[in-house]
Amino acid sequence: MMLQPSAENENYRNKDNKEKSPMWKSETDSVESELSDAKRAVRDLTLKIEESNSRAKLQRKPKWRQQEEEEAETSLRSEDDRYEKVMKELEHVKRELEKLKLDMARVLKEKRHAEREAKESNSKRSNLSASIVLMKKEIQELGEEQALVELARIEAVKEWEAIEAQRVEEANRYKTQVEENERTRELQITLSDIHLLETELNMAKEMDKRTEAMSRNQEGSPLNTITEELEAAKRELASIKGEGFNFMASMDIIRKELKHVREETARLEKAEQKRELTVQNLNSKILRAKARLEALTASETKNNTVAANLSITLAQLRAETEKAKKEKDVVDEEIENMKGEIDKTEFEIDLEEEKLVAAMEELKAIKSSESETLGNLRKLINTTVEARDMASINSSIITITDFEYNYLTGKAGGAKELADKKIAAAEAWVEALKANEREILMKFEIKQREIRDLNIEVEEEEEEEDVAEEDRSSRQAKIGAKVMASSRKSMYRVGNMGTARRVRSQKFRSPASRYTPKSASLKSETVMPKLKKLFNNAAMGEGMI
Repeated sequence: MMLQPSAENENYRNKDNKEKSPMWKSETDSVESELSDAKRAVRDLTLKIEESNSRAKLQRKPKWRQQEEEEAETSLRSEDDRYEKVMKELEHVKRELEKLKLDMARVLKEKRHAEREAKESNSKRSNLSASIVLMKKEIQELGEEQALVELARIEAVKEWEAIEAQRVEEANRYKTQVEENERTRELQITLSDIHLLETELNMAKEMDKRTEAMSRNQEGSPLNTITEELEAAKRELASIKGEGFNFMASMDIIRKELKHVREETARLEKAEQKRELTVQNLNSKILRAKARLEALTASETKNNTVAANLSITLAQLRAETEKAKKEKDVVDEEIENMKGEIDKTEFEIDLEEEKLVAAMEELKAIKSSESETLGNLRKLINTTVEARDMASINSSIITITDFEYNYLTGKAGGAKELADKKIAAAEAWVEALKANEREILMKFEIKQREIRDLNIEVEEEEEEEDVAEEDRSSRQAKIGAKVMASSRKSMYRVGNMGTARRVRSQKFRSPASRYTPKSASLKSETVMPKLKKLFNNAAMGEGMI
């Protein structure tokens, strides 16, 4: 049977990830057991042939006697029996060789089946590699470095496992090739044993020729039967020679196969060296990936600590904002109280103005009555003056009564004192109003400053919250597209919240900035002219007096 390597066998040698099926292993075990049985049979045959040779040598001795002839006849019979046994054993060996050929054919079929399975596994592996490439692209689109490192590590592990499996498979193949080489050697040994058997048969033929020569001298029927049997044995030997030539041809084929196997082993050794280099490269890649993973984990821990600190600061800022809101509420209440006080003071100022107006009207009435009395007095004075002038014509002294003198001097002094008291009271009232107005303005300015400070603090807190949320979103943006989308949504929400807070803060600031309370200076401006008029009227009254 020709055992030349086919293209499928070459493809099978080129495939790396093949696994031996249990059927093939059982068949190889059975073939090995059959080979061991064949070896034992050949050894037994060689022992028997050696015994026959030794007996033939004893028969070649020059001493010829009748007893020896009888012993020769008995030995020939025994040799014939042994020859028959040898022929039977040779037939058994032939059967065993045919079984071996059938087993080899079955092994080749199993090899082809394994090659088909290997092709299918390669197609599956190509599909899996395509799916892995797609997964890699998706992961690259996600942009997660940690995921890429994990995938690189997984790929390296898979490649390392594949290389290990490949090495195991190649080792198994090498073992099988070594076993095949051992089988070929055993076949060579069997062929050499067959050659020895052929030589022994040739020697037996020579012995037969000698016995034929002896039988010519002695005619008899048993010798004719022996010669016929010897001729049959010659024919069998000729057929055995033909089988031997066939075995020689198969040995040549096996030698070629051995050369091919040696070349294949050299190629496999080179491939093994290449795979070792790739394994070293993968190990270096794995170490780099581990270093990158450690760096990423360290950065992740740092980010977690920063996030924890930021969360703590955010909680503090929220507590401070709540505190500021409470303070703002308190300030708002104080502002409302101040507004109520301002309204109350304005109402009191209005009442005082009304009282002043009423007092001024009373003063006007008093002034009018005084002017009337003054007119009457002037008339009386004029009349008295005229009368006294008339009386003074005769004398230079004017005589008045004590009552008139006391009345005139007392009236003028009382009016002056009353006017001074009114002026002092009006000035004190004006000063009190100015002081009250100043206090109100001072309180209002202090409250405005507090409101501004609170607004500035609220703005700073909101800006800090926005910056913290932006930092958090920027860190979250590094995780991936999905996390980036979610962080963008949160940023959008945070931005809206920030704008809403700014609008609220502007709304909070706007009333304080737009609110301009009714200043008491305006009231004072309206009051001051009235007081001036009052003082002018008083001065005019004094001048008139």
